[in-house]
Amino acid sequence: MHAFTHNALTLLIVQFFVIIGVSRLIGRGARWLGQPLVIAEVLAGILLGPSLLGWVAPGAMEWLFPASAMPVL
Repeated sequence: MHAFTHNALTLLIVQFFVIIGVSRLIGRGARWLGQPLVIAEVLAGILLGPSLLGWVAPGAMEWLFPASAMPVL
């Protein structure tokens, strides 16, 4: 088992930091391009979801977003 799977609250906090951090980073680029922040949020969802992260790094996807944690998110 992974260290974070033993403590659901810790995993949830890490997930929130990653999701918000990636969204904010992409948001800076979106603002620079004159796009609304919702575009950054959609792109962050695609980057962190199974469409890209799950395809490029399935181990990282399973570590950060295990199937057991998805109902909480």
